[in-house]
Amino acid sequence: MRTRSSVQAEAATPLFSVLIALYNKRDHIEATLRSVLAQRDTDFDIVIVDDGSTDDSAAKVRALADPRIRLI
Repeated sequence: MRTRSSVQAEAATPLFSVLIALYNKRDHIEATLRSVLAQRDTDFDIVIVDDGSTDDSAAKVRALADPRIRLI
């Protein structure tokens, strides 16, 4: 049985997720994210997994303040 809260939770869940592995790609991550964010379909989230970057790649990700971006 679907309850009101389960319907609301389904509505908040994106249709799909884009997963991006990140390791020292400071010079490329912003263009990558802007390309994904420019897609016509907006029902997605982006999960970026930083694997110990040492070149401030994560700072570039954080600078793009979009609620669909999640940095791990």
